[in-house]
Amino acid sequence: MFNNLFHGNKSLLAFGLLLTFFSSFGQTFLISLYLPSLVETFDLTMAGIGGLYGIVTIASAFLLTLTGKYIDRTSLRYFSLASILVLILSLIIMATAQNFAMMVAGMLGLRFAGQGLLPHASITAMARYFDKARGKAISVATLGHPIGEAVFPVLVAVSITSFGWRNALLLSAGLLAIVLLPYLLLVIRKKEKQIAMNNPPASTVPISQWKVLSSPHFWLIAPNVFLMPMITTAFFFYQVPLAESKGWSIEWMALGFTGFAMASSSSMVVSGWMIDRFSARKIFPFYLIPLIFGLSLLLMSDAKWITFGYLLLTGIGVGFGSTLKSALQVELFGTASIGAVRAVFSTIIVLSTAFGPALVGWGLDRNVTFHQMIMISIGLLLLVMVQSFRVLSPVTTARIVLRLRKKH
Repeated sequence: MFNNLFHGNKSLLAFGLLLTFFSSFGQTFLISLYLPSLVETFDLTMAGIGGLYGIVTIASAFLLTLTGKYIDRTSLRYFSLASILVLILSLIIMATAQNFAMMVAGMLGLRFAGQGLLPHASITAMARYFDKARGKAISVATLGHPIGEAVFPVLVAVSITSFGWRNALLLSAGLLAIVLLPYLLLVIRKKEKQIAMNNPPASTVPISQWKVLSSPHFWLIAPNVFLMPMITTAFFFYQVPLAESKGWSIEWMALGFTGFAMASSSSMVVSGWMIDRFSARKIFPFYLIPLIFGLSLLLMSDAKWITFGYLLLTGIGVGFGSTLKSALQVELFGTASIGAVRAVFSTIIVLSTAFGPALVGWGLDRNVTFHQMIMISIGLLLLVMVQSFRVLSPVTTARIVLRLRKKH
């Protein structure tokens, strides 16, 4: 299924996967391992650092909107180099922070580069330089996320225990400098030129981020892009009280996340093949269905097996969504300004991951039950899924294309 894709493109695909893999250093699942040490070192409360983390995440989202568009105006090599250097510098700042301000600056840089710039550069490159195999290329690059989730937590936890949290951060910076920087400097420049000559980006009309926001295409995609990560992040963030409300142990819940990782990885690969065969547009209205079924299982029973059904189905939805949304953005907006387009949608995703936990936390403080919040989530997902069928309408598509052309 992937033989033709790998032939002649191994180095660029490896680069895309490595960027998402090493973006783990700025993702919540790794940063959370440092929180107890940060609370103790800087005399914070868990509530305080949680609020700070939300503010830093929102700030990084707006920074990504401002800077993500520059990947359309510079080479992939230089943009990626700057992104990696920001991540390395942020790790060093965090490791050497002697006061609160330095710690905040380091955390902001980790979120900005790790959750923002590196995945942005990776998926933008796959979307821009691959045409017929775009879905497969995006799915290969996106696999870096679940691989990182499987590898780095154990390594970082052991490093913190063995060498202390500051040295663990310095080791992470060193790993980036030893592995990712040389690969970028030695391989990507030559490969980028080769692909640019053999498979140049489509000659679509560049559009500004403001025109992206005002486009009807944006309002077809945005609700889906916002809602899924908001709901999944919120319930994952509060997985301990969710498990307690069901009578499950946290160890049992954690075991279920193994199935989630396997399901999301597998669905990323399958979705890439399906996108190239059927188009992202035709699949888009249906990818929320697994998450709807997964949440419905939570309503049906408190039986322990529900944990695996819920997380497996959620993993399938998340895996499809990771690949599908990026491919659909190219189909609807073209490749000329894909960096600017992806920056807008990446900002929405980052914001959703900040709002989701805040909303669920607000609900829990007011005695709203998980059962009620799950019902609300399913209702919202159904509404969004129904409206997303508009993307299949030739009339809707024709009207949007006409409006975009008039703006130019």
